[in-house]
Amino acid sequence: MDQQLIEYRQQRALAMPLSGMIVWILLFVLSFMLSPSHLVMAVFIGTGSIVYLAMGISRLTGENMSFKKKHERNWFDNVFIAAVGMSFLTFAISIPFFMENYLALPFALAVQTGLMWLVYGVIAAQKVAIVHAIVRTLYCVTAFMLWPELSFQIQPLIVVCCYGFSIPVMERCWKIHLGRKAAIPSSVMSHQKSKCRILRIDKKATVISGFFSLSVNNARITLLDWALHCNQDRDSSGKRRLHCCCLG
Repeated sequence: MDQQLIEYRQQRALAMPLSGMIVWILLFVLSFMLSPSHLVMAVFIGTGSIVYLAMGISRLTGENMSFKKKHERNWFDNVFIAAVGMSFLTFAISIPFFMENYLALPFALAVQTGLMWLVYGVIAAQKVAIVHAIVRTLYCVTAFMLWPELSFQIQPLIVVCCYGFSIPVMERCWKIHLGRKAAIPSSVMSHQKSKCRILRIDKKATVISGFFSLSVNNARITLLDWALHCNQDRDSSGKRRLHCCCLG
């Protein structure tokens, strides 16, 4: 389970938010061009197609999202899919609300499609995703209470702005993670087997909850998001030696 969590946190998360941003930008533009009845259809179709658009974008970002069989998916992918399903189940609230007041549709969908990012933020340890979900909800509720007649314009604008600050931060975190992996000196790696890198280290090392810190050549190096299986022994000279298998 720890290994799957680490692998999940290593994944890039650009396709889904970028897809949502594109759809809500289109809805904002269409709000000035379409009649209310056509706008309603556009909102339903647009928000329902976010996942499929994300699957196409993922081919360009290297994420390669697809509908995999359950046994082929990371367990935490299943959790995020459940969060997406939870968001869709809230249509049970959105549709009756919409039938009473069609202006409530973009507000309801802007909130419900943002709920999944709270779950993702907790699993992926991405604080910006948690902030995104909370700020998005608060601003959407406030805007609908103050200007319900402008719901088709303001709600998409709020969502786009939230994605505007979230996506760059998430990309920056992902690039920092890549930089950390690239900064690991090659001298640390002495043996490699298929998907398993073996570390043989004579320095003092500490293993805490899947995070590995060590000192090499008087420089502090931290290997984050690596799955570690470590055994400790002593070599012929009596020095402590740590054997770690890093998967990732």
